[in-house]
Amino acid sequence: MKKITFVLLFSFISLFAFSQSNKNEPVSLKEKSVQVVEFMEEAVGLNKKQKTVFMNAFAEYANVMTKANKKMDKKYKDSDSKTKSIESRKELNTYALRASEKRNAMINDCLTKKQIKLYGKVIQDVHPLTLKIRQRKEKKK
Repeated sequence: MKKITFVLLFSFISLFAFSQSNKNEPVSLKEKSVQVVEFMEEAVGLNKKQKTVFMNAFAEYANVMTKANKKMDKKYKDSDSKTKSIESRKELNTYALRASEKRNAMINDCLTKKQIKLYGKVIQDVHPLTLKIRQRKEKKK
């Protein structure tokens, strides 16, 4: 009797333990925007006021891009063809371009000339649609 209850208890414990999924939910654009601002703070050398402006600008950018992603998913959800996905990416890129121009205008107002040059170089390491920070490849001489 003890063996049967032990087996049943062990089977239930193992069933529940292994049924838990390890879903790695993708990091949202809002969370990535915070990472980007921290990266920019180190690379460009921002003070508190500039960091606040960066946080606001990138949060607004992430919000616009999230809305654009949802809009494109909704608009092209029924299409299966590759041409529709290309059109969706083109529209998404136009949203990204408009939003990045607005973001850069907000940011450039608070930076010095030296910081603007650094920002121009460093922002190229950030993917505009996903806000992932790309590692620069070192040039071999």
